[in-house]
Amino acid sequence: MTVRASLDYESSSSNVSHSVKMPISNDQDEEFGEQERSGFLGFYDSHRLSLLVLLTVIVLSPLAVYVGIQIGDSHPPQILKPLMTTNGVKTMSASELVASIAKEKRTVYWLGPITGDKYSDNIAKTGIDQISYLPENSVQSDSSQYDLRVTTYGNLAIYNAQTHPTVVGSEKSVTNNFGTKVQYDPALPNYTIIQFASKPEIVVIEYSAFQSESTLVDTAQTLALVK
Repeated sequence: MTVRASLDYESSSSNVSHSVKMPISNDQDEEFGEQERSGFLGFYDSHRLSLLVLLTVIVLSPLAVYVGIQIGDSHPPQILKPLMTTNGVKTMSASELVASIAKEKRTVYWLGPITGDKYSDNIAKTGIDQISYLPENSVQSDSSQYDLRVTTYGNLAIYNAQTHPTVVGSEKSVTNNFGTKVQYDPALPNYTIIQFASKPEIVVIEYSAFQSESTLVDTAQTLALVK
């Protein structure tokens, strides 16, 4: 009885051992391969549009860069300079300034030529003409680099319609023998307003630095028409 039980046990153990080591059949290999292929095709079908877009971007990106470079080369930055200087503002000599204003028959005031300076004539708005005196090394008009500016307003109404510096002190006024009135603020001694006795124009002189009161008054009374 003991021997039979032992044999039965060994037979049972042998069967278990063989079942664990059983290899995967060829049918199972084929089924697994079919599942793998169907998974790839399914991914491709569901993402076909995205893949095509990505491929198109990869192919066209170098072409877009090339086209951009060609456009940049055909429109170099140098062409912007003449555009800036032909839009009503450009640097010029005193004789060129006089000839330009005379040709257009505009009523514009200035302080005459100053040795070493260049000039710009800016028609900011209808009825407003601004002449800037610029350092000799100026390439083009730069509002932040001027020696002085003379702005002619066609009349008092045009002047009043614009924004002007706020008076922060006690404004003073001096009138000469010809009736020309010079107004300035001692707290802001780089800005004068000139009114003529028998002419409608209002003229403003702006300096790049503060001036003495006598300089403000004396210089204002040397204003003359550009002609």
